[in-house]
Amino acid sequence: MARAGKIVAIVGAVLVVLVIVAVVALKSMDFSVYRGLIAEQVEQATGRRLVIDGDLALDISLHPAIAAEGVAFANAPWGSRPHMARLERVEAQVELLPLLTGDVRVSRVVLMGLDALLETDAQGRGNWEFEAPSGEADPAEPSEPAPETPRTPGPAEDTEVFLPVVREVQLQDVTVTYRDGATGEEMAVAVDSLQFRSQGPESPLHLEAAGTYGGVDYALSGRLGSVRQLAGGDGPFPVSVQGTVLGAAVQVEGAVADPRTADGIDIAANITGEDLGRVVETARALVPDLAGATVPSIGPFDLSARIGGSPERLSVADIIVAAGRSDLIRIEASGTVADVLAPSGVDLAVSVSGDELARVIAAAAPLVPALAGVSVPDTGPFAASLLAQESDGGLGVTDLDVAAGGPDLVEVKISGSVADVLAAARLNLAVSVSGKELARVLGLVAPMAPPLQDLARTDIGPYRFSALVRGSAAKPSLRDVAVEAGRPGKVHVKADGAVGDLLTAKGIDLAFAFEGRELAPFAHLAAMDPATVPPVTVSGRVREKAGTYTVDGLRAKVGATDLVGRVGLFVEGPRPRVEAALNSRLIFVDEFLPKASAKPAEAEAKDPPPPATAAAEKPRTTSTPAPVPAPRPGRVLPADPLPLDLLGLADAKVALRANRVRYKDLGVSRVTVDLDLTDRRLTVKPVTARIGEGQMTAEATLDGRASPPEVTVRANGRRVPWGDILKAMHLTGLIQTTLDTEVELSGRGRSVAAILASLDGTTRVVGREGRLDSTALKAVTAGITDVIPWLNKADANQINCLVSRFDIEDGLAQSRAFLLDTNGVTVEGSGSVNLADETLDLSINAKGKSVSLADLVVPFTVGGTFASPSVRPDLAAAGKGTVKAVKGLIKKPKELLGALGGLLGGEGGTSGAGGEDPCMKALGGGPTAAAPAPAKKAEPAVQTAPPPPQEEEPTVEDVIEDIKGLGKSLKGLFGR
Repeated sequence: MARAGKIVAIVGAVLVVLVIVAVVALKSMDFSVYRGLIAEQVEQATGRRLVIDGDLALDISLHPAIAAEGVAFANAPWGSRPHMARLERVEAQVELLPLLTGDVRVSRVVLMGLDALLETDAQGRGNWEFEAPSGEADPAEPSEPAPETPRTPGPAEDTEVFLPVVREVQLQDVTVTYRDGATGEEMAVAVDSLQFRSQGPESPLHLEAAGTYGGVDYALSGRLGSVRQLAGGDGPFPVSVQGTVLGAAVQVEGAVADPRTADGIDIAANITGEDLGRVVETARALVPDLAGATVPSIGPFDLSARIGGSPERLSVADIIVAAGRSDLIRIEASGTVADVLAPSGVDLAVSVSGDELARVIAAAAPLVPALAGVSVPDTGPFAASLLAQESDGGLGVTDLDVAAGGPDLVEVKISGSVADVLAAARLNLAVSVSGKELARVLGLVAPMAPPLQDLARTDIGPYRFSALVRGSAAKPSLRDVAVEAGRPGKVHVKADGAVGDLLTAKGIDLAFAFEGRELAPFAHLAAMDPATVPPVTVSGRVREKAGTYTVDGLRAKVGATDLVGRVGLFVEGPRPRVEAALNSRLIFVDEFLPKASAKPAEAEAKDPPPPATAAAEKPRTTSTPAPVPAPRPGRVLPADPLPLDLLGLADAKVALRANRVRYKDLGVSRVTVDLDLTDRRLTVKPVTARIGEGQMTAEATLDGRASPPEVTVRANGRRVPWGDILKAMHLTGLIQTTLDTEVELSGRGRSVAAILASLDGTTRVVGREGRLDSTALKAVTAGITDVIPWLNKADANQINCLVSRFDIEDGLAQSRAFLLDTNGVTVEGSGSVNLADETLDLSINAKGKSVSLADLVVPFTVGGTFASPSVRPDLAAAGKGTVKAVKGLIKKPKELLGALGGLLGGEGGTSGAGGEDPCMKALGGGPTAAAPAPAKKAEPAVQTAPPPPQEEEPTVEDVIEDIKGLGKSLKGLFGR
């Protein structure tokens, strides 16, 4: 026994000595000489060059450690950079005692500063797929060759290489980059720390990882298969990992049949979190495909699925998705996807719901630019469900059912299918939109469309739209269209039919009907006075074919006015073209005119204009005021440019036939108007109408192609009752007669003033039989009848004839004949009217047909401008006797009227001096207005004694002052 103890002691001593010798020997060895051997073994196993730039260091203890710095592992020959991986430092700690028996056990491997690149080539081959060495130089070899190291005898070439036992691998400061060689896209993942632990090649790997990426912490832990299984041993490679990634809890359970190729994936995954929107926002920095993805903060989520297949064909089954919350939006889905990458084999049931759609829009507004600034009121709950399935090689949606809102504002319902979702094609959807009050819907868009603001405050009534949508999103068609809005008896719209292409407005076939009996709120849309808007009914059928839009069977009634016919719009060609053929039994013009205030003077007195300082306090209006023309001092004719550019917007051909046209008390019948607008040249020819017993024919041309534009007008009238026309136009009821007229005029310019200033042509007016209205004449002439007493006698107001002729050249209208002959007086005129500078130069001479009154008529002249005309008596032509007579008549009209009563009874006639007929003379073209020569002023007689007192002679100024009312009357003719 003692001997056995001695033997053990001796053996122990020998072992201690051997260990000491071994330690001394190991410390004295330069392990750097083994760099070449290590690189050779790696290259033999992988076909890639391994380079160790730094020295190999050995730390001798019970757990010796070998460390190396500057380690680089070559990339595949086709790689995008020379090295697949670089290490700043690598440490390997081994167990000492197993080394004595030749068993290599590595207790820990530490990799620090790892920069690894995983990439594929254009064909999808990975750089982690190693090939046998070819013996040729590695193209990825570093430019600086590794230093020569002495070759130390090692294992024989045919010696079997055993895998060492590695119990723990630690990675610190690791960056792994993945590059897709087909697309060029890259994704990098940084790891602060990663640790694998195992008891041996046959034991499971325990995983722990932690780090920060994109400002978000992550942590993972779990258990994986063994190293032997990872290297391609028998049996699947199990995976069980859980942790927190991107703020979501992740759990993965399953196995991979071949971990080297990732084939045979069978993994159940579950992801839960508090907010799906924040997870997607964080993932956008990691996954390039999510760069455009935006998800609002909708609340918690729970996603689970079973992932199978391979990287080339990845399937997802047992999908269960629940995200969001009911007070905002709740999303649920279940089903399978046979191939996520294709995608194909989709079979998903999806539902979306929420308590209030407006809150969803508000939540999405910060993420969707189109929703910025959009304010949507509460519309009510919404719900949508569908079944997404692969059909005919595409992804389709069936059993679609959408319901949103409620009847108080807007209620939307959609049902049907979409056979190709990705192309938004093969639509088969039934759509309906309805609500109790259209005005509330208009109120939603009124802030973006100011003209609708008044309508948004109007009680319009319920609305309904329904249609069957077919085709695709690029070319949607509508069938079974039914539209109805408003209330019968007030404002009511109906339409039904089809639209072949909604986006291009092609293939339209719609019957429509509009009834409006309370249209005051709509008046501003047509620039009309709300108080004058008559009831309107319109119906017809709109069709489109080959670029031509027609309204057939048009029937319109606006108040008492009616129209029937056909209207066409041709959009092909250089300009749109409108063609219309319209007929009317009655056109009542009065209903389209604004109603004048009954007492404008009183209104002005009650509502004086506010002071200038109050302009800033006026409430803002939604409509844009019409531009105010710039004032033209001293001018009346407007010089504002005419909207001639409108002539180029479209061509038109319109034929209008009206049985009657009613304007005030004027009746017009058998009206025809033919209009042709072609290439900016407007022709209205002919225009015909019967007015009473008279007939009018006219034609006009406006040529916008000329520079400046040219205007021509021709008109003829026979027995036209101009008295009725003037009365209807509120010009005056002064005269009642029928006239024959001839007008031929032409001008050039871009404004009314310019056209009149260049006017050429003639005007001729001939009238027979009629009478002057002395009451109207007295009102118009502001009392001039007080100095022409014969006008108060009925037979003296009888018109025998009226003749007027003006020749116009370059805007200067020269009177060639002017005569008004009545039983009491013959009025002759001469002179000119200058339309260019708006000046007047006219002489008026009246000759009484009673010898006793011949000297009572005072000739006068009209001068000045249109804006400020002047009327002056021509006393030099009248003579002193006339001045005295007029003055006496003004002072004592009653006495003079009594004295002249007998003279006015029977001395009227139609003949002038010498029995000459002035009407025939004027019609014959002879001079009709030879103004009398000025009378010479008599020399005063020599007085030998002071004259006796006598009444003061009337002066010219006195007479001018007494007949100033006549000047006021003429000024009224020019609107002043």
